[in-house]
Order: sequence, then C-alpha cells, then structure tokens
Amino acid sequence: MFFTQAEEDHPELTIGAEISPDGISWVPWGDSVTLGEADRMAALALTRFGSWVRLVLTGASESRPARVLVHVSLKG
Repeated sequence: MFFTQAEEDHPELTIGAEISPDGISWVPWGDSVTLGEADRMAALALTRFGSWVRLVLTGASESRPARVLVHVSLKG
C-alpha cells in the first residue's frame, strides 16, 4: 500500500505504479488514483508486482509544484 500525503497547496496529482522485470524497462500496473487539490492524502493498493515497482506522480510543474511524502506499508 502506498500512501501519498501532500504538504501545503498542490495541483491535482495523478498517482500510479509501474513495474519492471529488470529495473530498466517499465510498464504501467493497475489503476491510478487522483489526489485532488483539496485532498491531503491518497492510497494506492498493489498486489503481485514482482521484484521492481515504482510510484509515478504527474500533475506538478515548476510553476505549480507539489511536495509529497510517500509512506509504504508492506504486509505479507
């Protein structure tokens, strides 16, 4: 489970995951979630992702930055 927590004002963010067989080539995995401008936290649940996984956030820019904390909760 990935919890993405926004600090301060931020634009709408799209949060998704990508997986890889080797840590070099990546493909999208599962559904994305949206963290709206008025929201402070979003959760993205993942299962069966293999050895390599990364979180991808889009929506921020130089003119509209976002500062986020990512909490990872791993349970087997």
